[in-house]
Amino acid sequence: MYSLGVDLGTTKLKVLLLDIESFKIIRVAEGYYRTYRPKPQWAEQDPNDWWRVLAECLKKIPREDLEKIVSVGVVSQREGIVFIDKSGRSLGRCVIWMDRRCTKEALEIEEEYGLEGIYYRTRLRPDATFSFPKLLWFRKYSPEVLDKAEVYLQPKDYLVYRLTGEYTTDYTLASRTMMFDISKLKWIDEFFSKYDIPNKFPQLYWSSEPVGEVTENTACELGLPKGIPVAAGAGDRPAENFGAGAVKEGIVVESTGTTTSVNSVLSKPLLDPDCRIIVSVHMTPGRWLLDTGLSSTGSLLEWVIDNMFRDFSRDEFFERIDLEVSKIPPGSEGVKVLPFFMGARAPWWKPVARGGLIGLLLGHSRWHIVRALMEAIAYEVKLVLDIVESLGVKVNEVRCIGGGARSKEWLKIKSAVYGKKVCVPEAEHAAALTAAVLGAKAAGLISSPEEYLSKVQLKSLMSPSADLAEEYRRFYLEYRETAKRFLEFF
Repeated sequence: MYSLGVDLGTTKLKVLLLDIESFKIIRVAEGYYRTYRPKPQWAEQDPNDWWRVLAECLKKIPREDLEKIVSVGVVSQREGIVFIDKSGRSLGRCVIWMDRRCTKEALEIEEEYGLEGIYYRTRLRPDATFSFPKLLWFRKYSPEVLDKAEVYLQPKDYLVYRLTGEYTTDYTLASRTMMFDISKLKWIDEFFSKYDIPNKFPQLYWSSEPVGEVTENTACELGLPKGIPVAAGAGDRPAENFGAGAVKEGIVVESTGTTTSVNSVLSKPLLDPDCRIIVSVHMTPGRWLLDTGLSSTGSLLEWVIDNMFRDFSRDEFFERIDLEVSKIPPGSEGVKVLPFFMGARAPWWKPVARGGLIGLLLGHSRWHIVRALMEAIAYEVKLVLDIVESLGVKVNEVRCIGGGARSKEWLKIKSAVYGKKVCVPEAEHAAALTAAVLGAKAAGLISSPEEYLSKVQLKSLMSPSADLAEEYRRFYLEYRETAKRFLEFF
């Protein structure tokens, strides 16, 4: 019996078949969709593209495997909103998490309630990432969309709706709206009424609860068995944390894909008096998630490839990256990247910041910029880890996942910069794997998602050498001061 896990990311959708008895991954398929940018700070995706790519991925899987599927789970990117009308159709594209059009609305909310007034209730900072400023933007500039909407769905919720016909959401996604009390686990009615935004979010469930079954029409369209249960699902970050086996305090997961997230399980909603570290609800009742994200990281590497390595295919670039970067000494011979090409999120929180390249000389090559970028992202994660430990959360180990974990040279840099043991889980597809586990629990085929954890294996482990760690400590302090002064311009 197989459980189908679906991971709807920012750039691609991934499906995974998990053998429930052995917990082995049987099949993986993935496909890409477009992010539309009608204006420089806008980022939109078409929900119909998500559904189309899901169908295309399932067509890549043999029919005999599809027939063995007995449950479905879905995880996804967060904060974006799909507006659904009374006929069940989407009212246009989804304004996704990285869209920055509502930065002014986020500042307006902060001016009204104060930074602490928002943070202490939601553990989020007012920022264009989250759903509240997005809804306020629509209230101002496209009020007809709010009026016509029957329900607000986040990306994962949209796929669950198309699978089951049911409007649902879960606590992990609710906690990323900036309209949800993270301690009381309930919506903050005042935030809706203050700005004349009707609360049209659907019923809340815990991530492993069943919320419906695959409908007959959907089964015919996708080639799935009809009537199989579908789990409520979760946001991608708590799913990645779980899939990496990091369910104990002290294990931090660093996930680098389009962006970089730093997350760790918490037994209580950690409160940072300086409001730098954000927290969300985990998939399991009684658990929270240190859930702090940077801005453009992996996407910045893509920008470098597109603009500086047009003579390379992507495969060629990634085949060469470790070899070429290893030729350049630590510190990139003075080159520094300020990786704020889509503003600065944690821990700086400067939404209008811009990126920079400094320290360049005629003797530097494009590979110096690549290494400097890898170092900068490691420094930014180190800034977050330092704050976390200053708040009393001990960091014993960092588990790296996502595309950024494939480079051994980058892992070496990270271990030295963090001064921590760094390891990579055997299973590459942490979020999709978790989705499949949630589906199996929703179907009653496993007693608890934690059954999966004993199966987590680590394929590589790296500890920093004392000399390299000391060398990078100096470069890190230098970077921290440089970034601080650079960001003062904004």
